[in-house]
Amino acid sequence: MMIRDAVDDGFGVLVIRVWHEPDSEKPFRARLIYGGVDQENSAGATATDPDDVVEAVRRWLDERTREKANS
Repeated sequence: MMIRDAVDDGFGVLVIRVWHEPDSEKPFRARLIYGGVDQENSAGATATDPDDVVEAVRRWLDERTREKANS
């Protein structure tokens, strides 16, 4: 599939930024930014556990799959 096909299908964008804060009790940090391609309805979330990031990505992908199935 070409990138243009994915954009035209309305799947949106998900960006994950990961870093470590070594002096923290929970050094893992992640910021998820997600929304439409137009960036007007973008939202975000933060996490301190890699499993939370994986679960958020799974939910986001599930939502895109349901949206496509319902259209």
